[in-house]
Amino acid sequence: MKHLIFTFDQKDQATKEHSDKELHFKQKGSLWQIELKKLLGEKETYVCPLYDNDSGKCGVYEYRPFECRTWPFYVMR
Repeated sequence: MKHLIFTFDQKDQATKEHSDKELHFKQKGSLWQIELKKLLGEKETYVCPLYDNDSGKCGVYEYRPFECRTWPFYVMR
């Protein structure tokens, strides 16, 4: 998984609350996709740009995307 899917409301809230972060959303139909950042020196390890490494917490936990709610289970679409 290299992308997370957000609804418009989730994207809007994340953009407002995390205006200090460089977030790149791409529209896919009525949903929005955010690209995960590849960890340096890692082959297939990606991290969400909304994850706070210092606190070890998700920056959008209250309204996190579906993939995050169902992690570690992978749901094929």
